[in-house]
Amino acid sequence: MAVSRRLWFVSRRVSRLLTLVDTVVAYGLIVMVGVLTALGMLWLGVVGTVLAAAGSAGLGFLLAQAWYAEPARSSADVQRDCGLICATTVGVMSLVGLTQVQHPWAALGLMTLPAGWLLLRWRMSGRVLMLGTAASRTSCPDRPVRPQELADLLRRLPIDVLLAEWQRSRPAMARHPGLGEEAALVGLRAALLDELEARDPEGFAAWQRAAERRPCSPLPFLSDTA
Repeated sequence: MAVSRRLWFVSRRVSRLLTLVDTVVAYGLIVMVGVLTALGMLWLGVVGTVLAAAGSAGLGFLLAQAWYAEPARSSADVQRDCGLICATTVGVMSLVGLTQVQHPWAALGLMTLPAGWLLLRWRMSGRVLMLGTAASRTSCPDRPVRPQELADLLRRLPIDVLLAEWQRSRPAMARHPGLGEEAALVGLRAALLDELEARDPEGFAAWQRAAERRPCSPLPFLSDTA
């Protein structure tokens, strides 16, 4: 019992440390991209920036239409497409700004390190459940996961992974992947709600009260410190 509590305490510490590292790395990458974007805008000027932004937005729209088979049908889909368009625009501006740096390859390598770290962390957290479909194959690929097995799995995960899975499962359901996958996603979200409520009852209740007035994210309300 003492060993399990010690391991649980260490895992929480490690989880918080990784979250802190992720935050620092993400903000550092945002600052570097922002500097490059500003350099690109300064070099292009007002007219060039407007034209480049318009062209980049059009490219982002085409990429969104090509990447996703179905058109946007909900607010989540619209936010998804807008995010891709904004990312394309910022990416093009950053590439223009990269050409104005004295050592562009060094700057690109410096940006690759935090981007690789964030990608690795995203892949590690995303592979835990893979939007509800991989969880159904954890113990055996030929049968869906049992509710108790899913509950045991969620109980071992830090709350930031649970919240990330909750956020990712919503647009996955909006894409209507099929009855089987939708049923798995519904079961996953129900299990996530139960686990989130057990982790932080007060924060969960505050989130539910706020959601009654207006749909909102649970991120500001729930934490592992409860």
